[in-house]
Amino acid sequence: MTVRTFPVGHYLGGYPDEADAPDGGFEVRISSRVVPLHGPAELAVWALAHQPPDAPFEATLADLFGPVGHDLAGGLVARGALAPVTLGDAPPAEADGDIAVAAVGAEGIAFARRHRLRPLQTAIGWVSGADGGGFAIGFAGQVTVVVDPLLRDLWWWAGPSTDLWELCQRLAAATGSAPERVLRHFLDHGHHLLAAGAAYLDAV
Repeated sequence: MTVRTFPVGHYLGGYPDEADAPDGGFEVRISSRVVPLHGPAELAVWALAHQPPDAPFEATLADLFGPVGHDLAGGLVARGALAPVTLGDAPPAEADGDIAVAAVGAEGIAFARRHRLRPLQTAIGWVSGADGGGFAIGFAGQVTVVVDPLLRDLWWWAGPSTDLWELCQRLAAATGSAPERVLRHFLDHGHHLLAAGAAYLDAV
């Protein structure tokens, strides 16, 4: 089993000192709500969840924050600013049908129905490179991230979709794949978009 932890919300900035955040606090917009992050430690945990999961989020959290890290993350989960998802083992490349469904599971699909991907930044175009290249996304002509073709399609078509699961279904229908496989690709690789600021996850 694999746990992926995703940040939810669009960062709005800081606000002045207050009783529960003597160092000041920060705010993110989640759907129509403005959710506070109480102080630099909560902001750091929320920011950490944007990074590609080279190591399990909980392990990195413990390394950086010690025992208090679990409590910080729990508070953000309760406010909807973090969303952990438990997944099955990644399916082999040729797998479809039942194997792809099991790899995502009911929890993964429920997560996708509760959230939507909101694209940011602009398309720069296809680029080549020693690693095979990909599709470049950026800001003011500067590349912030290069993604693979499926992640590019998820980013490109996210705007008109009401939720992430609908987006995966649409792309699966267009490519002849299974929507669970498309969703698993996002759950495994979508942090690259989030870390670069090329997109954010919102609540439906």
